[in-house]
Amino acid sequence: KTSIARFIAEMLGFEPVVVTANAHWSRVDVIGGPMLIGTGSVTWRPGVLLEAIARHVEAKKRGKRGAWLIIDEINRADVDKAFGEFFTIFSGPEPREWIIPLYIVDEWSKYSSMNRDDVYRDILEKVKTSLKKSDTGYYVPPDFRVIGTMNYVDVANLFAIGEAFTRRFVRIVIDYPGDIDKELKVLLNRIGRSSEFVDAIKVIDDDLLNVIKSITNELRKIRRLAFGPAYLLNALYTFLAHVRLKLTTGMPIESVKKEVRRILRYAIESSLSITPLWDDELRQEVKKVLDNVLGS
Repeated sequence: KTSIARFIAEMLGFEPVVVTANAHWSRVDVIGGPMLIGTGSVTWRPGVLLEAIARHVEAKKRGKRGAWLIIDEINRADVDKAFGEFFTIFSGPEPREWIIPLYIVDEWSKYSSMNRDDVYRDILEKVKTSLKKSDTGYYVPPDFRVIGTMNYVDVANLFAIGEAFTRRFVRIVIDYPGDIDKELKVLLNRIGRSSEFVDAIKVIDDDLLNVIKSITNELRKIRRLAFGPAYLLNALYTFLAHVRLKLTTGMPIESVKKEVRRILRYAIESSLSITPLWDDELRQEVKKVLDNVLGS
C-alpha cells in the first residue's frame, strides 16, 4: 500500500513525505506544539502535517509540483487524541475549505519569538509568507494531499477510525494482486538487484516457484491474515538470507536445494509471527496450509 502511494505521488510529480503513525501520537506529532529541546528552552515543533505543507511549498520553488504527505498505518494512532485539529483544517471536501486556523500559526509564532535559536523558524516563515491568508487562517494549497494507509484485516485490534475522519478521504480498497506469476517476478527481480543474493536466488527453480505460489494462494484465503506483497517479499528475503548463510558456510548448492522446503517453512512462519493478530488459532491455520503444501 505504501509503495503504491509513494509511486502515485512520484509519478504525478510530487515528493512523497512518508511517516508511520503509532499509538503515542498526539496533537504535537500531527499538527505541532511546544516541546522542550536540548538547551532546556521551549520551542514549537511543527507536526507532520504542517511540515509536509512547508515541504510542498519548498518543492514548488525547486520546480516540482509539490509534496504529498503519506501516513502509513494511520489507524495505529488514536484519531481523537492526535487528529483533532486535522478535522478543523480539512472541514469540508472542497480545497477552499481547507484552512489552517490563525490561532495555530499565532501560537507557533509566539513560541518562535521567545526562542531566538528556534530551529523551526524557517518552516514557520514558509507557511506565513507562501500560503494565501484569509480572515480566519492560512489556506492549505489546493493541490496538497494527505494519503493514509491501513490494513482492514487487523482493524479490530487497532484504534477505531470514525466516519467523521474517513469521510475526509477518498477510500480505495486494494486487494491482493490478481496475477501471482507477475507478482513473484516483480518481487524476485527486486531482490535480484542485490548482489548479496546472486547465488542464493539460484535455488528457486520452477518447482519451488510453484510451491511458493500454492502457499501464497492458500494463505490469502485465511480471513484473519493479510499476506500481501510486503509479507511475501519479507518471507522471500528471510528464505534467501538463510540459503545464503548455508552457501557461505561451504554447503554445496545441491545439498541446500534438498532443504529448501524446510527453510521456506521457517521463513514464512517467522515472517508471519510478528503480525499483531498472531495467536494459536492463526498459527494452526498457517500450519495447516504449510503442512498441506510442504508436507508435515
